[in-house]
Amino acid sequence: MKANVSTLSIASFAIIALTISGCSSDEPMATADSGVPIDMARTDTGVAGDMAVPTDTGVPVDMAALVDMGVVPVDMAIPVDMAVTTDAGGPMCGNGIIEGAEECDDSGTTPGDGCDGDCQSEEVRTAFRITSMHILDPHAFLSIGACFDGTDLLNGQLDGTITGDDNTDGNYDLSIALSFLPLDPATAATNVQVSFPDCLATTGGACTETPADPVPQAGIAANMSTGTCLTPVEGTTRASYGTIDLPMGPCFQANFGTTTFDLNGIAVTLRDTRFAAEYSGAPASELVTGLVQGFLTEADAEATMIPESIALVGGMQLSALLPGGEGNCRSGVSDDDRDTYSDGTTRGWYFYMSFEAETVTSYTAL
Repeated sequence: MKANVSTLSIASFAIIALTISGCSSDEPMATADSGVPIDMARTDTGVAGDMAVPTDTGVPVDMAALVDMGVVPVDMAIPVDMAVTTDAGGPMCGNGIIEGAEECDDSGTTPGDGCDGDCQSEEVRTAFRITSMHILDPHAFLSIGACFDGTDLLNGQLDGTITGDDNTDGNYDLSIALSFLPLDPATAATNVQVSFPDCLATTGGACTETPADPVPQAGIAANMSTGTCLTPVEGTTRASYGTIDLPMGPCFQANFGTTTFDLNGIAVTLRDTRFAAEYSGAPASELVTGLVQGFLTEADAEATMIPESIALVGGMQLSALLPGGEGNCRSGVSDDDRDTYSDGTTRGWYFYMSFEAETVTSYTAL
């Protein structure tokens, strides 16, 4: 903070000088046209012009004692509720008052709390890394001698990429993160991003975005203290696949538009992608009962080839795993799981996936 001479000090020096020189207190105060500097001129309120300042910007002044001593005339006394500035140089960051070009002032200058050392707003991010994810609907069917449900097999492989480091580079093989900017479940809405960073293969490990990662998708998290944050589109789930647990308040829902997921090496592009989950902890340190919903078009499923490296299904079209898709072993009319998108014409599958997530120790964005 700058060491500035306050206006109170200037006035005090002037009073002392007048007293020493023998000037009586009833001599007229200099005015602006008397050759005396304007900042010492008497105003109609009896207060030097540069001394009338808001009480919340400085130190309260009590002139009663000086009046009683006869040092200051009654009509020149500064009212008790007047004050002087402690920093005549302008706004002072850290005083709890937003002034000048300041965007915030939290009464401190420590960065990392939403208001930096120059009183400019800063990003406060809380990131959650998904620690488990399972495909709930539709199920995937494989033809190996017979047609069987391979969803559990695929989910096991998916969990392996989320919790494992098969290439031993020190990072989890697959990381999906949800970042809240800031995390505040009590507000109606807050900014949120979904990203695919590199995260250290340790519990709560630090995550870092790299240029090689997909660009984060931005959305708005709508918070609810009670009620259900996301429910499946009517008629798009099959009871035989099991019950889908729904996130209940306190929870959030966010729409990220078209998003591509790397599910065990299979690029799955979903339209109208929605994430929802319950907040757990105070402050929230986990996301539980998470649900992802999105629409995979039949055209995208047919254009997506499964990598040869994936056992049993490598080299196949993604559509060949989904009931109703070209080449799928469940080809009966009653087995067709295809849905119709919200536009009323596009055919494909509504996907539903469960997830849970935990906060990470740090997150570095590009």
